[in-house]
Amino acid sequence: MNFANQYVFDRAAIGKFVEKHLAQLVTATSQLDEAPVTSEQNLQRAYQGLLSRNTPLVAADVVTLNQIVCAGTSGAGRLRSTAASATSTSWTPPIPDTDRNLRDLTAILTTQKSTTEKAMEVALYLSRYQLFTAGNQRTALVAANALMIDAGAGVLAIPAERLDWYRVQLEDYQRTGRGLVIKQWLYRNAVWGAPGYRAVEQPQHFHQNKYSPLNGPLTRDEG
Repeated sequence: MNFANQYVFDRAAIGKFVEKHLAQLVTATSQLDEAPVTSEQNLQRAYQGLLSRNTPLVAADVVTLNQIVCAGTSGAGRLRSTAASATSTSWTPPIPDTDRNLRDLTAILTTQKSTTEKAMEVALYLSRYQLFTAGNQRTALVAANALMIDAGAGVLAIPAERLDWYRVQLEDYQRTGRGLVIKQWLYRNAVWGAPGYRAVEQPQHFHQNKYSPLNGPLTRDEG
């Protein structure tokens, strides 16, 4: 499947779009895993920091993002050194290997795929391998959006009413490592932007959930 970028914003326009929807984006991110009461403040800082970035995301930046996302909690910004918490799947993430994990992330970030596809793969990799002691899924989505925002490709956010479906599919991906089905769903249901910045015409069978987690139903006039 071709995961072409769905939106093309210029730098000023993507900044305005994110600022307009910052509260909703923070809420959509904080719902992904257990979060302390300071989570939303940390996520707001993280997203505001993305808007002021002037360099592309590199693998080592993910550690810094986790430090911001989990600020005020023990181990923020440190790779996990013990077994991950038990999940309902048969998958047990290995103890992180810094060199290997950085190589894996670098390989994703430097492919010739679209920004949207790379963002989805970064989010899924971090969600599967759970490199940090806390905030892995929040960090995964912030890192994905660092790519999306830098390229003006819109934002990635899971609709609250489809979160249970996403979690079921994520568990299947964590168990098998096969990501096509969940990537297809993310592409159709979790990529958001303003209609005026649409980049590609979707085929007739393409269906996107019309209820954005950012601002209710998206319309042609939404900006």
